[in-house]
Amino acid sequence: MGNGQLTKGEDKLSGQLAFNSFLTGVNVYTNMKINKSMQEANELNKQLHEESSKQTDIMEQDLAIKEKEHQEKELIKQVKESVFQINKELKNLTEKDDLIEVFLSLESLYATLVSNNITTDIVPDIQDKEFIENVYSEIDKQKKETESKFNKQDKDDLALLIDILEEDEEEEMKKITSEETYNEWGLHDLFLSGIEDAEDKEIIQSGSELIEIKHKFFKDKGYIGEKKGGKFWSLLFFISLGFIGFSLYRYSQFPTNEFLNAIWIFSVLLVFSFWRLSARSRRNKKIDAFYNRTFSKEERHELKELITEKYKDLIEKFAPLKKKLDEFEERIEWEKGKSKELVSRRAGLNAFLQSRAV
Repeated sequence: MGNGQLTKGEDKLSGQLAFNSFLTGVNVYTNMKINKSMQEANELNKQLHEESSKQTDIMEQDLAIKEKEHQEKELIKQVKESVFQINKELKNLTEKDDLIEVFLSLESLYATLVSNNITTDIVPDIQDKEFIENVYSEIDKQKKETESKFNKQDKDDLALLIDILEEDEEEEMKKITSEETYNEWGLHDLFLSGIEDAEDKEIIQSGSELIEIKHKFFKDKGYIGEKKGGKFWSLLFFISLGFIGFSLYRYSQFPTNEFLNAIWIFSVLLVFSFWRLSARSRRNKKIDAFYNRTFSKEERHELKELITEKYKDLIEKFAPLKKKLDEFEERIEWEKGKSKELVSRRAGLNAFLQSRAV
């Protein structure tokens, strides 16, 4: 036990409980002290490894040796402090009434020791080795004593709790959603699966991201292109109108062919620019009509088939990921329901179950 090896049964809970850092069944202040000691011990251990790679000459080696000795002493000090606090908590567990809470707290303390690599090998003194060994032995002893007192309800509740905590579904879902295939198709799948109820503007926006807006599907539905401005033709229209007015005025005073020709030229430009503006206006109205059109159920189905056919390989790769996510979501809902049942019987388990029992 002093070597910190997890049994098969303990291994089921150790990861989750070490992560929970014995949120329940352990005094909060003491928990903070244990964590602080372990963090300092881990940091010192890290520094020891770093210092060993920085020795370049005799003087530096001498300083490094002294520094290493100091850090080793501090490391042992922090480890001993952590074990002392854990041993103190072991004694406090006898005050708890709920056998499941006691058992989980013991698992938490054990998992904390193992996950921080606190074993008899880390200290040189026999007395300290015996102290660590005794803490491991006491945890094991109390676990066996606690289990021996379990009734059927206790055993069933513990089995259910282990089943709930055994896998971190949210973490597994994060892994799936970080995969390249999911990122490549995930949002598009949301659109495709909900295309029947999607807004008409979304049909055009998302659909044109998957197949070109110039695709025959959209052209058949009225797409003729994008809007174009008419600033040039508007400017030409008003310039022509102005020159016509000016030329008519000058022609009334000086009826020469020069002004008559100007009136004729700008009249042609006026008519042509007006024709261009009218054509542009009619075209833009058609474009507006397309972007504001309503897509029928049949048209949505047609678009869905086009997209599905184009991206069938990617969709096939995405399908098992989606299925797994759906299974995890169903599992989480099941766990939430079961967690509430557990907490209704054992309020102290709420901290262990965290978000599941909320």
